Amino acid sequence: MLLTAKYSYGNVSIRYLPLWIKNLNDVARSTSCFHTLTRTHDSVASSKFVKTSTTNNAIHQTIAHPSALLSSSNSFLSNPLISTFNRTTSTNAKWNETSLPESIRTLDEYKAIYALSVEDPNRFWKMAAERLDWYRFPTKIKNTEFDYRTTRGVDIKWYQDEFDYRTTRGVDIKWYQDGVLNACYNCLDRHIRHNHSFSQQVAIIFEPDEPTKSRHHITYGELLREVKKFANVLKKHGVKKGDRVTIYLPMVAEASIALLACARIGAIHSVVFGGFSANNIADRVSDCESSVVITTDFGVRGGKSSALKSKIDQALQQKRCSTVKTVLVFQRNHGMPEVKDDCASLRDALEWKEGRDFWVHKEMETVNDM
Repeated sequence: MLLTAKYSYGNVSIRYLPLWIKNLNDVARSTSCFHTLTRTHDSVASSKFVKTSTTNNAIHQTIAHPSALLSSSNSFLSNPLISTFNRTTSTNAKWNETSLPESIRTLDEYKAIYALSVEDPNRFWKMAAERLDWYRFPTKIKNTEFDYRTTRGVDIKWYQDEFDYRTTRGVDIKWYQDGVLNACYNCLDRHIRHNHSFSQQVAIIFEPDEPTKSRHHITYGELLREVKKFANVLKKHGVKKGDRVTIYLPMVAEASIALLACARIGAIHSVVFGGFSANNIADRVSDCESSVVITTDFGVRGGKSSALKSKIDQALQQKRCSTVKTVLVFQRNHGMPEVKDDCASLRDALEWKEGRDFWVHKEMETVNDM
């Protein structure tokens, strides 16, 4: 799976570079990769695939409904996903060099794979891409330029005390330019699609603030259903591909559901740290012009409760946050009977703006999980 990491040249921030991690499920723990993976580019037809009139927007509009993948009414999505999920894992002691192994078993194997990544990076990253499911497999794998000669001397540009890579052409990085995939599908659907019993495996173990309290387990099947329903809630409130959604949540399972649901329909999420003040929230909402904010009524950390919804209310009172039309509110510990509702007595004091604020659990009752 691809993640991004900041690259520094001395004390100067230059660019974001891709990294490789072997465990696809780690995507669910990352708040930075969904935008990277769901960003689409101009369609470029390859020799293997016929270009159709279906737009990338149509892909994201129907991804919340996996049954649409088999619909003959959609000429692009009616084709099966390009998948190498069923590839055979070699049992030989030596790496066969035709695909990346499921795991690296020896130091020599690691050295061989590393050597390939350096000597033939296009081949290496093509094999990395083959570990994912694509709607259109990329024909352009790696397009990078590192010419630091143009970033030295009088040509250096600065922006707020940092090197401004936007005004130079010395560092230019593009990956899988003409490929199309959906990060949510790769995190959830494809595992169950290829092995239905996978739906019973645990995807998330939620531990409450108090270590002595009961844990809450969510399987892949349960998580997929919740993500599909929440994606439909977002669509019900007008969220579409390219729209920005601000997520202001503590470290709870609902955060994963919100992130995956945004990726599923092509929305761009902006995660705001749950400890930020109302002014910090307003800065981020204003910067990305969010139309929807996702939050919770309360969070608890170290035995102390924090009224996250109240901070959202304060932030949205500022004129610069006028783009927000909907606030979706998760109720703390809702649907977890084994976990005590430790904020029940505080809930009645919450401010509520009719027509803007909605309880997520009530909205979920109005949509299906298709």
